[in-house]
Amino acid sequence: MAFHEDLKSYRLKQNITLEEISDRTKININTLKAFEEGDFSSLPTTYVRLFLKAYAKEIGMTEEEVLRNYENEVQFAGQSESQARKESARRAEEPSSNAKPKSDASGQRILLNSPNQPATKKIIVSAIILILIIVFGKLAMRPSDEPEKQPPAVIAPPALSLFEKSDSLSWGLSGLLSDSNAVEVGASLPVTLYIKRDSLPTDTVLVDSGQVYLNSFVKRLDIFAYPSNGAAFVLMDQPLQPFNPANSWTQLKVRGAESILYSYSLK
Repeated sequence: MAFHEDLKSYRLKQNITLEEISDRTKININTLKAFEEGDFSSLPTTYVRLFLKAYAKEIGMTEEEVLRNYENEVQFAGQSESQARKESARRAEEPSSNAKPKSDASGQRILLNSPNQPATKKIIVSAIILILIIVFGKLAMRPSDEPEKQPPAVIAPPALSLFEKSDSLSWGLSGLLSDSNAVEVGASLPVTLYIKRDSLPTDTVLVDSGQVYLNSFVKRLDIFAYPSNGAAFVLMDQPLQPFNPANSWTQLKVRGAESILYSYSLK
């Protein structure tokens, strides 16, 4: 069984349709059909190898095995085609009583490959390039079936005048006088952070669940985190016990060697 027939047979055994592969890889279904029919000449070798790797991944075959078998089949097909050209050339050189050129397929092939037909070669090459541009243009314009992901909404902190400070904790850390002080904020829920470091502009950061925000500052730091029950602060490798009301903001304020953790709730 030829390599391209093995591809189709293996895919059918996995109960996978060409439509499913096309949807997931965005490869045109006609290209996939051509691969399974052994037609690899419609695309440049680079794209054939790229698409075959994606195809192999979808049906569960190893990429190395598929590419190796593809090279073997193409090499065998090239050798067969070369032998056919030599045989056609030999027949054309044999003396014949009929002076008219043969009009069969072999004669046409010899005519196209003749070095005396540069204009014909240019037309063929131009046509191939035009076909490739059209094919890849359609692939690029094909709309994705996946819905476009919307960025998470940014929650802006209300003015602090609308809040009341419900509690606070302070720490004195002598290590905060170094040139680069580390702060981490881990998120057990999606958390919105507003960060003001030293004289830098305010940053807005969205930290997803399970992620950690890590940054450094010199002497001044203000971080507002919402919601409080989703954020955990670590300052200079020292965990700071946060306040946990769900509908509240937590502020970490650092000035020199002193750090204070505030919890703000709506008045």
